[in-house]
Formats: sequence, C-alpha cells, structure tokens
Amino acid sequence: MKNNFVRIREKRGSVENPGNLEFPSCQLLAQRYRPPAICEFKFFSYYFLNRTKKKAAFFTIDAILGLAIIFGVLLLIRPSVSEIYSPQYVQADLLNSLSSVSIGDLNNSYAEYLRESTSKIDNPELSVLEQLGEFYALSDNDGELLAKNILENLSLRDSIGLYFNGDEIAIENSSSFDDAVEVWASRQLISGIQNGSSVTGFSSRAFLSSLNKQDYFYFGGYNGDGNLSLLLQGDILSVDIEAVFSGNFDLYVNGIFTEGHNPTIAVPYVFNLDDYMGNFIDGNNLIDIKSSEPLYVAGGFAKIVYNNSQNISAGYKHLLPGTREIINIYDSIYVPGNLKGLEIYFHYNSNFSTFITLGNQSVYNGTTGGVDDIVTISNNTLFNLLDFSSMSKKTIPLRIGMENVSYILNESIDADVFSVTDLSGSMAPGCSGSPGFWCCLTSGDFCGSEPTCNLCGGTWGDKLGQAKAANKLFVDVLLNYSDNMVGLVGYDQTAQESDYHQLSIDDVSLKAKVDSWTAGGSTCICCGINKAVDKITAQSPEENFRSFVVMSDGEANVQCALQGTGNAANDAIQAACDANDDHGIKIYAVGFGNDVDETTMQAIAACGEGSYYYGDIEDLLEIYQNIADEIINASYFEQTVIGEGINSTLYPDSYISISYDGEIPFGLSLSLETEEFGNDISEGSVFIQNDSTPYEVNVISYSGSKWTNLVEVYNSDLNVWEVIFNLSEYGRSYTSLGDPYIVNIPLDKIIQGNNTVRVSTGLGAGGNSTGGSTYNKILYTVIRNATGYSPIVASAEGCSWTVEFEDGTSGTIMVPQNYSGSDSCLYGPSGFVYNPNDAIEVATFLLLEALDLDSDGRVENKFSSEEVILSSSETTGIPFTWGSEVQVRVWR
Repeated sequence: MKNNFVRIREKRGSVENPGNLEFPSCQLLAQRYRPPAICEFKFFSYYFLNRTKKKAAFFTIDAILGLAIIFGVLLLIRPSVSEIYSPQYVQADLLNSLSSVSIGDLNNSYAEYLRESTSKIDNPELSVLEQLGEFYALSDNDGELLAKNILENLSLRDSIGLYFNGDEIAIENSSSFDDAVEVWASRQLISGIQNGSSVTGFSSRAFLSSLNKQDYFYFGGYNGDGNLSLLLQGDILSVDIEAVFSGNFDLYVNGIFTEGHNPTIAVPYVFNLDDYMGNFIDGNNLIDIKSSEPLYVAGGFAKIVYNNSQNISAGYKHLLPGTREIINIYDSIYVPGNLKGLEIYFHYNSNFSTFITLGNQSVYNGTTGGVDDIVTISNNTLFNLLDFSSMSKKTIPLRIGMENVSYILNESIDADVFSVTDLSGSMAPGCSGSPGFWCCLTSGDFCGSEPTCNLCGGTWGDKLGQAKAANKLFVDVLLNYSDNMVGLVGYDQTAQESDYHQLSIDDVSLKAKVDSWTAGGSTCICCGINKAVDKITAQSPEENFRSFVVMSDGEANVQCALQGTGNAANDAIQAACDANDDHGIKIYAVGFGNDVDETTMQAIAACGEGSYYYGDIEDLLEIYQNIADEIINASYFEQTVIGEGINSTLYPDSYISISYDGEIPFGLSLSLETEEFGNDISEGSVFIQNDSTPYEVNVISYSGSKWTNLVEVYNSDLNVWEVIFNLSEYGRSYTSLGDPYIVNIPLDKIIQGNNTVRVSTGLGAGGNSTGGSTYNKILYTVIRNATGYSPIVASAEGCSWTVEFEDGTSGTIMVPQNYSGSDSCLYGPSGFVYNPNDAIEVATFLLLEALDLDSDGRVENKFSSEEVILSSSETTGIPFTWGSEVQVRVWR
C-alpha cells in the first residue's frame, strides 16, 4: 500500500524523500526495530496515517495480517519490553512525518480549530513542519500549542521535544532535558524561516517619476524706482519671497489685495503667499508691490513651485521686474556653458532715452515717445555687438536706465582733495642704476641725458614727469564726479605759493599748474602737509569729505617748527596726525623708488587713517587711479536715484533669453540653499555629496549701497583663492555697470565635498573692497538618482505619509497612490514613523531619506502621490533567504 511517509536520517542540511514508499512490512519492522520498537511504531502509524483524512481502504489484507502478528508477538513477549526498548529512531520518524503530512490533512483537534475557526492557515498544502516554522517566524504561539498537542498524542515513555534554532517550541517530558543521561536527536534545515519574520516576503522599489518644477525669479542688486511687479506663468503651487525692500509696501495678486508689509530696512524680508494661493490662476499671474513712496528692492528672489514636472534644458529666460516711474535696474545675467544664443524682449514706455548695457557694451538706446512699445534685439544683432566667447561660463553685469534724467545721489558727500607732491631735487630726471663711470665721464654730458645713460648701462628715469602724469589722471578721475574739487600743493625745502593751486573744478587750470612744476631742493614733507591743511580748512566746508594724497620718493630732511619734534621724519608723521585729529582729514600716502622712507610714509597713512601705496616709477599712474577711486568710494554711499515728475514703465513681460551648450544630466534635480554666511567676511560654503551631481551653483549677494565686485572660490588643491567674478574687468566706474545679485560659479570649479566661496563689495575699481553681507548664501541645484530599495520583509501594504518639506509646509502622500487603509506614516524633523516590516513603507522611507540632502527631516522639493512610482515586479511574494534548523530530541 502507498503512503506519503518520508524518512529523515541523521543527516544535516538535506532531506531524503524517496516519494511514495511502500509501507514497511511487519518483517522489516521487526528486523529493524526489534519487537519493542515495533510496539512503539504503532503510534506513528495510527497518528499520522489512521488519523488523517485517508480512508481505511488504504490498508490491505497483508497489513491487517501484519498487525495481527505484531499483537501476537506483543502478547508473547510483553514482560521484556521495558528491558530492551530502543528509541533512537523515534525522533527521525517524527521529523519525517511532520515534513510529509500536510497541515490540511492533519486530523488533529487543534489543527482543525486553526483551519476552521481562524484565518491563520491560509495554505493547507504546507507540511505540518512548514506551518510550525511559519508560526515560529511570526512569533505566533499557536505553533507552540499545535506542537504540544501533537507531542502529547504520541504517548511516549521517554521525553521528547521540538526545537527551532535551539529555541524550545514544545516538549512532552517525564524528566528535564538538563538531567538527561541519553539523548537522541534528528535535525533538518528548512529555508525561509527566521524568528520574528515571514516565510515569504515582499520587496519594493520606490522612485519619483518627476518632481514639481521649482524656479527662481531674481531681483538684481538694485531694482527701482517706484511700484514693482512680477509676472509668473503657469499652474503655481507656492510662492516664497526673500528680498531687501526700501520701505513699507502692499502686495497684490492678480489685482487682489493680500496684505501690507513692514520690512526692516537693509535686512532681507522673508514671507510666503500660502494664504493667497486661491488668487492665482493657471496662466499669467501678476504680483504687484506697491508703495506711496518710491520703492526699490536691493536684491532678492521669489521661489516658485509649479504643478508640473521639471524640464532640465540648456537655457533659461532671465525675467525682468516691472517698474512704474523710473526705470533703474542694476542686475546681471549668467551663462553656465558656452553661449549659443541671446535675445532681448524689451516692453516699455518712456519719453526719455532708455539704455541697456551688457558688461560694458551698450546694446540698446532709444525712446518710445511716451507710448507702449516692444523692442526685440535679435541674436544676430547681439552677436555682432558682443563677444559671445568671452561671456561663456561667466556672470555679466546688466544695467538698464534712462538718460537725461535728474538723478539725485542719495547720501553722497562732496570730496575735496589736495594732492601734495614731492618736488625735491631727487624728483628731477636722471640716470640711476649702475652706469659705467668712465663711460659717463667720456659721454659728453656725464650721462645727463637718456641716450648716454642707457648707452653706459644706466636706467633713465623721469620721476617728476611720471608724477605730473599721475596728478593729471588724478584730476580727471575726481572731477568726473560733479561737486568734487581738487587742489595742488608742491613742496621741496618749503611749500612755495608758486607750486600751489586752490581747490577747483577747472581741470585745465589745474593741469597747467602741474606742468609748471620743477624739481630742486631738499625734502620738507611736513611743509607740504601743513600748507594743505591751511588751504583746505579755509576753502572746504567741514561736512565735505576732506583728504590728502601725500607723495614722496625719498626721506624727509627738513623740520617744521609747528610740530617741533626735533626730527624731520617725526614732524611729517605728526603733521599727518594733527590734520586728522584736528580736522578729520583722511591722508593717503604714496612712496615710490628705491630711496623712499617707507616707514615714515606708512606712519603718515596710519595716522591719517588712510591707505599706503608703494610702487616703482612706472606704477604711479595706477596708484593714483586707485587712490582716486578709493576717495570716490569713501565719499559715495548710495546707488539709489530719485527722479522728479517721471512716468516711465518697464513691463514685467520683458526678458532676456539665454541658451548655451551644456550637458543635460539624467536624474531628478533638487534645488537647495545653504544657511546664511553669518559673517562680515561674507564667506560661506556648500557641500556636494558624493551621490549628487552639481548642476547649477549661484551665490547671492546683498550688496546694499555698494556693488558686488568680487567673488572667489577657494581651491583646496592649490591652496589659493580663484577669482570667479571681477566687476572691475568691465570698468573702473561702477555707476555705469550692473550690480549682480547672483553670481554663477562654473561647475568646473565645484568639487565633491566642501566648496568655500567669498564675496566682496565696493564702490569703484581700485578702491578698498569690503566683505559682503552676513545674509549672503548659496542657492544650488544637484542631480540625484533618488530610489528607495527595501529588503525582503513580511508585507507590502503601504500607508498614508505625512511629509514635511524644506519650506516648512507639509503634505499628505498616499503610497501606493490607491492606498485606502488606515496606517499613517511620518517623515519630519520630529522623527520618522513607518512599519519596518512593510516593503512599500520601507522603500518610501528610503526614498524620502534620499531626497533629504541635509538630513534635517525635511524633504528638499515638493512632490505628490502621483509622482511616486513603485516597481510592481518587485512587490510580489519572495522566499526569504535565511534558514532555520529544526530538531526533534528524545532523552531519558
């Protein structure tokens, strides 16, 4: 007769399953077990075969006769059973039976209860051993109860126990296992079983099909003056604004008033329009910023999130803010790659000539005659006007303004400056260096001319000639600004009236005086300073910016009784201190040539709270240019302008379109921003993670009344600062140039890891640059292949996620999209809540973690349920890879 009996021998890790075996004959059983063992075997035959749902028809006449023989033998030899009982095969046969009989066929009262009264047995084809293993994996005590019931029904005289990985599942004992003298055990390894886990599991992969598009509208370093407006196009989900406003304002969305705002002057003001999103439409949306007083924005941005997918492209539109009253914009554009196309769409209305300057090149100058007009400047036109190759991978200043308008420079101070110049004998033209003595002696003029000096190996120098040229340049630069005045004082052993010129705006007269200077005599530096003090205090109002430029090529060798220190050099220093202490005069000092007393000149500058410059004779022109720029910067505090009775309009649909060659990376783009720099040096850093690819990096600069003039990136390999942007490349006078609020950092300057950036501001080329704003920071975009893979876990249901985003808002996201259950999950700065045994929840958590680049519990970019994709091929039942050892032990 046939049965499903499987014999498991003492063999770890493998199962001998010969299939449907013939039930052992009585003779074979007797030979193997001997009569006592055959006596015990009746329990297995009865329990696992007779008590199953199999019919008695399975038994043949041979089996009945065999059983009759067994009973006969038992009756004959019963007194000797207890003496020769051998249990060493009981454990193996029990393990065989447990692995061969299905849980659906097991005729056991507790098994029947589990099948009919609970839903815990969902696969009746599992063997009893597999079902017990599944209960064990799920830490379900029904497994222990079922195993206990099975062991009790065996009615063995020795103790017997069932173990998984050494953990006791059930025992039926007459003695403690710890006290056992003899132990027999059979083992079997079953896969997919681990305590606290499922037999089969689920794995999931979660990723985003796309992210909501996030974009920025950038205000320039200065946008004014009057009422301002922004045109935003699309289906908008949120708008966040950060900017420096000059005063109070009211904000309207599509003509509907939202609320009034009272920002702090010169401090970035941050707010959002979350409460007014109902005012937006899917299309053109106009944001108006209105004030009863002329208004301007000194840098800022609006961050917009759109309800559509990202579209990474090699190009963008630089939107211009609308202005109503005065068109006065200091801004910039940037080209991250090689510039391929440039077009300007300029919609405006003005009676005044209006100009557009890119870099230092005028690209438009015209008027509409008081009517609305659209000017389109084509790519071909701009290509012929500009050098596209020099604009590639650079930030380009952009200036838009009006000509012939009465601009008023707010908070500026008139500068009155005296140039105090050394006219001593050492300034005369002459031969220096090491000319040959005999050569000079026989030259005819003892090297007193440039030809003979050079012939004899000397160096001809005309210090006075260079000084004259430098003074003339100095006059031109300073008088280029209205209301500035320049005076001249020349000194040798004294400061003669014939070498003096009063404060004046007459550049011709001043230059004529310079031309009249001759060199000779000693060097009385204190004489020159004292004379300049007398003249400036008599001619210049105290409220003006007063300063001197004191130049010398040698050592002071004439004393002044007014100072009376007893030393010519100390008298010169004291004269500078007196000028600054008594009259607030700022003194710049210039030393040049090999014989200059730098110690004295440096002390003069320090006492006069000015700067010291040193150079060779050929450096004088540049030095005086730089000092002139520094004086202008020190006396000029604002780029703000106000016009009276002007009514011009720049419409907010104006833009500049930029296209460039650039690699478009694969993956999701995440827009991020660093913390504020928080220091007066205006130095900050951005960290690019190894699994992220930088796509765009911009530093923002709140330059205030100055211009952003220098941006540098630290090269850690070379231990140097590399200049990324230098406004002085476009001109020395910044007033005609744009003021970048954003400066793009080329990607070839960005590394994986930490990148440090430094920002400086100034008022003109050559002047002292100062640190930027503490509010500066870096806005950047990285590309990341964000995917969450779960391990094999027990279930795959999903949940309703509450996710907090970087902007402080939160959203509810169903994953999967059709989830309708009651489980709630959380991802936020307060912590994370999800089921680690749910594949979909684990994969979603890992996805959110990948999208949280700064690990602050806030996801950087917003997305919706529809954008979370689950890989369906990986969310099906998967056998676990782990295994467990099952033991049946018999002991006495």
